[in-house]
Amino acid sequence: MVAGALASLAFVAPAAATYSGENGLISWSTSRGYSDGSSAIWGTHAFGGEHRRLTSHTDNASGDAPSDTDASWEADGRSFAFTRSFGIGPRLFVKTLGESRARMIPLGAMAAEQPAFAPDGHRVAFVRVGPSDDELGRGPLSVMVARVDGTHVRRLAGGTGPVWTPDGRRIVFEGARDGRARLISIRPDGSHKHVFPKRCAGAASPSFAPDGRSMATVYSPHEGGPYRIWTMGLSCRHKRQITFSRPTLTPAWSPDGRWIAYYAPSKTHRREGLYVVRADGTGQRLVRDEDGGFDLDWQPRP
Repeated sequence: MVAGALASLAFVAPAAATYSGENGLISWSTSRGYSDGSSAIWGTHAFGGEHRRLTSHTDNASGDAPSDTDASWEADGRSFAFTRSFGIGPRLFVKTLGESRARMIPLGAMAAEQPAFAPDGHRVAFVRVGPSDDELGRGPLSVMVARVDGTHVRRLAGGTGPVWTPDGRRIVFEGARDGRARLISIRPDGSHKHVFPKRCAGAASPSFAPDGRSMATVYSPHEGGPYRIWTMGLSCRHKRQITFSRPTLTPAWSPDGRWIAYYAPSKTHRREGLYVVRADGTGQRLVRDEDGGFDLDWQPRP
């Protein structure tokens, strides 16, 4: 049961780190513009301004083009880590704004995805995929941490969706207990593992407020959903529901602490796309029509 729950969590969008500053771009991944089904990472401002493609590749009708997802911004807003999936499997890359090419994080033959930049900019948490003898499966999923230069690689625990607390002292990720998603925290050295209280069961894809005192999550108080965006304290008390259409995905708290971005699929809002809402649940507005906008993160403006 636990193994099955962990496998299902692989389809939950990665968590997003939020570091304080002025609000920059909201980043997301989408296959818009590609006939081969691959995806790229785009960015847009929440309140006006043009959107732009942050990664790109040639459209390839044969379907073997790389696909870019899971953008995670560095605390200074100048670079982001992301997953690039292609023939050899998913690998981690870093792209610096203003540079044409991304650089791979050298982890050897390790398949890796869902990176999360540490506040110090020198480390990255991520998910190792496999290895597995099952040709139809993704193999075991493990939360890892390493330096951005590919050294000091450490396995922390089984799970998905790692995100750093804004102070850099802990990594929070998604595991499972009794068949339900559970949040778990651990120190970057692998010590002091802590399972969030039972009242947190069902919370996933956490995005911490910049002050680290609360988080936005995809959550349902009932097993099986419907899942909406809620804010809550770190012990999952003082819950507040801030979206009321289902489902809503991938919350990303703004660097100034005032807004939360999220994605609403079709048939849940009048218009499918990227939305923002104030942290108290007021002021909801459409940012961009989008028929596939996943893996949201919010850039602290450099």
